[in-house]
Amino acid sequence: MYLNYLILGLASLLCIDYFFFFNKRLSTPAFLFNVGFFICAAILKLFENVWHVKLHEDTFLLILSGNISISLASFLMRRESPSIREIQGGDQPPSSCIIISIEKLKLFFCLQVFNALLKIYLLLRYYGTGSVAVALFMHTEAIKSEGNAMEYPIGLGFVSNTIEIMAGIIPALCAFYLSSSYISKRHKVWMSINAIFAMVFSLLSSGRTFMLYYLIIFCSIYMMTFYCRGKVFPIKKIVLYCIGGYLFLFAFQQLGYLIGREKNDSTAELVIGVYCGAEILNLDDLIHRQTDVPPNQYWGNQTFYLFYDQLQTLGLAKLKYTRRDYHPFNVAGGYGIGNVASAFQDYYFDFGLFGTIVICFLIGLIMEYIHQKSLKSYFFRNGIVDFWLMLYIIFIPAIFMSFFSEQFFKQLANILSLKYWFKLVLLFYLFYGFTPFKLRKEYKNNDEK
Repeated sequence: MYLNYLILGLASLLCIDYFFFFNKRLSTPAFLFNVGFFICAAILKLFENVWHVKLHEDTFLLILSGNISISLASFLMRRESPSIREIQGGDQPPSSCIIISIEKLKLFFCLQVFNALLKIYLLLRYYGTGSVAVALFMHTEAIKSEGNAMEYPIGLGFVSNTIEIMAGIIPALCAFYLSSSYISKRHKVWMSINAIFAMVFSLLSSGRTFMLYYLIIFCSIYMMTFYCRGKVFPIKKIVLYCIGGYLFLFAFQQLGYLIGREKNDSTAELVIGVYCGAEILNLDDLIHRQTDVPPNQYWGNQTFYLFYDQLQTLGLAKLKYTRRDYHPFNVAGGYGIGNVASAFQDYYFDFGLFGTIVICFLIGLIMEYIHQKSLKSYFFRNGIVDFWLMLYIIFIPAIFMSFFSEQFFKQLANILSLKYWFKLVLLFYLFYGFTPFKLRKEYKNNDEK
């Protein structure tokens, strides 16, 4: 019963978001947050009898109130921006537009190929097998057990990670290129090749998370370009993208075989259910058997786990439990349904219902502020990924994937690393000739004329 109420409540909230709160903008963080949980609840409904789902009232209130909180905060932070359309100036090539040269796009493609071959070589050598699929399976299991996994030789890890960070920007650039009529077909082709290879290559990271991240970034930026040019994203394209997303979810099963995450007897429907529907059921089960979850060692232990992990590296903290201890694997109806229970698991066990509402409200304020800054970004005029759009690219997949697990504070901890920004600045300089933190005055002045 409460699962039906949850689906109805989330559907109503999405309508309010779309028609009243955000002026039909699909790229709004709150809307994407709500969409993720709606999809999760709808898929769980399909497995209601298989997994014997009986959602409790407190779980229903937790999820719905958290979603309402982030939407309300985003609405309050929203600023009317009638000047945005005038500022962007439609789909006309601005005088300061910087289009990455074909040579640089080819160079980056070569770097991606080098990185892929390097990782394949190291995987095969480290795990002593002639099969990439077997090596990936062994690598995945090593990561799961938090045991010894493959490590790069000195220096190569830095190079590989730097290339992968830049690959995360490629989908945003690809969306801008494909949506711009004044950019040549050759540029679009080479940018698309880089984007597709980045998504496929991400499977070598022993998971499909990064592929989803890239797709979310591409779709979000693509939709933002429509708004910045004074257009409403067409319903026809929404339907086509939904169909494409549905087909992509079924492809997950085959991808799981490739990286050793699924057994051969796993059906496509079950894989989709576990990855995109079981999180709410896992959350409900965990709430009603709290004794299975270790007590917090530090304030906000689960939500800020990665922060404490970094402090432990510096010798300033000592964690008693691993991340895996806080996420026990669950079984329902005789089926294994994973060990993730949405972002609400961490928020609820750390801060309770009221604390979860407060956390979601703060996330809504922060993300909508970043979203507003991104809409006014120079990116939509000159193709330069500036600081604010970079933050949007980092956080928007994390917001959408909140139905799966806590990602926002994880990403926040990652970007506080000086190594991360050093690598980003380095690559931006190679592409544009300046850093992402500060655009050169001549480009700003040209756009403001």
